[in-house]
Amino acid sequence: MQYHESDTPILELEADVPVRRGFPRIAWLVILAMVGFVTYLQNGGRGEPHPLEDEGAAPQDVIMLLQSRYLVGAASLWQDQDKMTAPQLYVQAAPLNQGTIEQRLRFVIVAEELAGPEEALSVLMDINDRVKTSGFELNKQQIELRDALTALMTDYAAEEWTGPSVTPQQRQLLKDQLGWFGDLALAPKQGTNEAARSTVIRSAQQTAIALLSSGGLFCSLLMVGIVALVVFTAAYITGSVRPAIHCGHSNYAGIYPETFAVWLFLFFVLTQTASMLVQDDRYRTLVLATAMFGSLFALAWPRLRGIPWRQIRADIGWTAGNRPLAEPAIGVGSYVMTIPILFVGFLASLILMLLTGLVEPVGGGVDDFSPTNLPSHPIVSTVANADWFMVFQLYLVAAIGAPVVEETMFRGVMYRHLRECSHRWGFLASFLFSALINSFIFAVIHPQGLVAVPALMAIALGLTLAREWRGTLIPSMIAHGIHNGLLLTVLLLAIGN
Repeated sequence: MQYHESDTPILELEADVPVRRGFPRIAWLVILAMVGFVTYLQNGGRGEPHPLEDEGAAPQDVIMLLQSRYLVGAASLWQDQDKMTAPQLYVQAAPLNQGTIEQRLRFVIVAEELAGPEEALSVLMDINDRVKTSGFELNKQQIELRDALTALMTDYAAEEWTGPSVTPQQRQLLKDQLGWFGDLALAPKQGTNEAARSTVIRSAQQTAIALLSSGGLFCSLLMVGIVALVVFTAAYITGSVRPAIHCGHSNYAGIYPETFAVWLFLFFVLTQTASMLVQDDRYRTLVLATAMFGSLFALAWPRLRGIPWRQIRADIGWTAGNRPLAEPAIGVGSYVMTIPILFVGFLASLILMLLTGLVEPVGGGVDDFSPTNLPSHPIVSTVANADWFMVFQLYLVAAIGAPVVEETMFRGVMYRHLRECSHRWGFLASFLFSALINSFIFAVIHPQGLVAVPALMAIALGLTLAREWRGTLIPSMIAHGIHNGLLLTVLLLAIGN
């Protein structure tokens, strides 16, 4: 792992080349204004769905579906083993009993599956009491759903497993409005429709297996990552590994915040315009990917401001690296080293969720029947209804578009500026300052919500470490692509597409 010289060339500037300091203060005002505006939109200020959000499915509904299917699937897989029983899993399901009327009615079905029809009726009574206490008025469809479930659970409590009190119209309503939950409600463990029961439980088991397997993979990578991170730290302390970014040699550092501000504006305008112009959901994600790549035209700004293209590429990491053939493999190793950092960030986000209320309704109180404010990405709702062409588009955006564009602008342009303006502080202070600032901005403009900021900052810190170590952006792009690709794959397997 011996490392002697940077893979980022330090270009000698000609004597007659003027210093172009740019307008970094003005650029930072624009950046902060744009970041604040985007953060506001991502956290409740948006009047319309996110461009990547499928209008047919709210992200919080898909998250509840995954959680419920996991619990039901795990109970089914472990029912004959000396592991967690259905009642124990039901305790874990308790936080799902919040949010809209529809969400709470879905929980009634989970309660019946894990704890029996008497518990389901108790949950229904609790919902009715909360509705009366809060003065909330149910609409016609909500009343019909509640009545259908009440009739069904009353039959089940009387051991009438065919649900004779439920009309065909009510059965269809449950299926149409509650989807998988409706199918589960109409196929109880003690029922006679074994084919329907097998289908609904098989999908739950698939979700449980996908999530449990991904958890096992994460734990394995975490162990390897801890060892790799310790070895890397020791190598840095002993001098075997050195930073690849050398600062203090550029006359252009002030131009790069201007470039980042131009990119932020261009990215927002292009993606929003694409979302408004393309009404066909089947092609919207593909057009958004095109808009993402189109935002890289912001790199023309430093060239227009007089920076040679060769210097721009060197400054932002658009180089082949010191070891071109090895950089992709180093990217894989960089991702493994990022896992322990991500784990710490995830724990911080979890603590933040618990302190603020994990599933606190958007409207505030627990009885106002507002949607739950779970941290999630809008892409979740698109995955729920994705066909093969949409899956291709999602991988294009998540595993290629986002890594290339975001690494270029955050770990390339922004990080270079921050390192240049702080290099006199010494390497460690400059690195920490630059990494934290660029990681924070990266995190807050993502749509997962503010409680996810620590986790998003953690992955960004790992990517920044790869950028500092290698100079080239190839490893951080590879690591970013692996992370997004793995998450998307797990989500697809868990949902069952």
